[in-house]
This record gives sequence, C-alpha cells and structure tokens, in this order.
Amino acid sequence: MIRQLLYAASYCTLCAAPNRFLKGKPGLNLGGGKIEHEDFLNLDLSLSVDRPFDLERYPLVIPPNSIERVVAISSLNYLSYERVVDLMFRVHLGLKNGGRLRIALQDRDRIWEMGVGGEFKELARRGNRYAVSGDFLLREYFSGFESSGSSCKFLYSCSFCLALIRNIGFSSVVVSSFLDPDSDLSIFDNRESEMFFIEATK
Repeated sequence: MIRQLLYAASYCTLCAAPNRFLKGKPGLNLGGGKIEHEDFLNLDLSLSVDRPFDLERYPLVIPPNSIERVVAISSLNYLSYERVVDLMFRVHLGLKNGGRLRIALQDRDRIWEMGVGGEFKELARRGNRYAVSGDFLLREYFSGFESSGSSCKFLYSCSFCLALIRNIGFSSVVVSSFLDPDSDLSIFDNRESEMFFIEATK
C-alpha cells in the first residue's frame, strides 16, 4: 500500500511540478534499478531510487523539449506493448532537438530462433546463463515471464523497436553494441547478454 502511494505521489509531482520532479537533471534512466549517474534521474519500481515510479501504471508526462538523454536498459520488457508505444512517443516529445535515447533488450525473434535451432542446449553446455533462462523464456514466448519479483509483460524484437522508434520521428536510429565506445550512454549497459542495443537521436 505504501509503495503504491509513493508511485501515485511521484506521478502527481510530475503532473503538477515537472521541473521539481526532474530535479534539474538533463537525463532519465528508466527502470535502471541500482545503476545511477549524477546527471540522470533514476525512475524505477524500487523505493531506493531518485523517483520511485510505476511506468506501467502511470504515463511519463514530461514537458516537451525538457530533457537531453534517456536510457532504458533491460527494462521495457516489464511494460505492456501499449505502454511501450506510449512511452516512446512521450520520450520523443520530451527530448530536446539532438537529444538521444538508448535502449537494450532481449530479442523475441532471436530467442525463438535459438530455441528452435537447439542453441540453448549448446549454451547450457558452455555454462552460459541461458542454461537457466533460455528454455524458460521460450516457454513464455507469448505470455511474458516473472523476473526479480516483477512480471515481464512482453518480449520485444529488435525489428519492432527499430520500426517503432523510426516511425515516431527520430532523425537517426542505429543498432549499437554492448559498451559501444562511440556512445557515452553505453555506461548504462548492464549485461552483454542483451541481444540488441539501439540508439536514436531526435
């Protein structure tokens, strides 16, 4: 109950006083958990971050042209399809011209291919973390899965995310890589096993 009240209070602050909500920080880290940076406001379900916020329940109504950078690493799969589409529109609106977005996720299409091709068994033989999670992800392909006490709502594909971000109106959308040396936003990359990284510029 207290957790839900804190989420509601954060949303009310965002709507009533967005500048106070943003705390003067030029960047947003969406669902970043413990990964923090002094220039980024961390929004997460955890109560120990800058702003506890439930992105699945409340829209991110940030003012137009008010932020410079947004990262969402390993977090969008915890949101429904409808919420992710809405969130990406709102992020685009909130970014200043030249502002950048970086996301990273598991790839639904790749997970399917790996399961059908038997690659999970080979990864298990080599001690890869998919030995534990791969078959589970495949089983839950359509219905989402439980992870870290939260429910993953949807497994997205790289092709879907690229098309969505391009169609929203970002001027540049590229596939990046883990800890990409050409991206200052890659400092938020938390695991190499994410199957795709996308960086976009408004």
